[in-house]
Amino acid sequence: MVSRCSHGYTDLADNATQLGLYLLLVHDRRITEAWLMFRSAVDIAMAVGLHRNDTRLRLDPYLSEYRARLWSYLCHADATLSCLVGIPLSIDPATYDVLTVNNINLQDLVALSAASGDITEIPSRPLEEPTFATYLIFRRKLATIVARMVSLFQKVKKGSNDDYDEVMAIDTALTEFRNNLPPVFQFSNPDKSRDNSTLSSGVLFVFRHNLADLLQLKSILLLNGTTCSQRFSTMW
Repeated sequence: MVSRCSHGYTDLADNATQLGLYLLLVHDRRITEAWLMFRSAVDIAMAVGLHRNDTRLRLDPYLSEYRARLWSYLCHADATLSCLVGIPLSIDPATYDVLTVNNINLQDLVALSAASGDITEIPSRPLEEPTFATYLIFRRKLATIVARMVSLFQKVKKGSNDDYDEVMAIDTALTEFRNNLPPVFQFSNPDKSRDNSTLSSGVLFVFRHNLADLLQLKSILLLNGTTCSQRFSTMW
């Protein structure tokens, strides 16, 4: 099992992911083809066990963290592209138990491993201390909300009171996500003292507002003509 989950096999999923990213960002925004490539990357990732808790595999800390970050990216890409293309999710949240990404730079983890030898537990900084991984952690949380949106809007039978309640719950989750962002990721009066150590402070904030607009527009179509439509008209 360890050999099947080696770095070489993980690279297969990584390469497919990067090719999908190339199609999406570089090659004329070919979203449908990019989704197909990401879907292939998800299949490869599951085949080599990236979706499972790897604590029993006795992997080195770098590879364990690398796997977690790659799976986090696939979950984000699956939810986002499924939402844009209008198709069901490829990844069922009930089918994976991979560990969450740790808030530490990979180069710091390599240096720590070299200095201390075997590490039984990967140290993770507080989220108020940004690393490159901080962005990945919050993007993954946002992807979870997007996945809920996709699952709701891909239902065959729509317009029930449960759908209205789920729309309200998703809206609340988006609001809580915005309010819980660390100062460095806030859009209004952000902490700019660490700008050199993290990505743009406004990226997650703008993405969240785009999702809120998308939720409103899709919910109008979802609930229009149902007994929930009058209740929904007073939401915003």
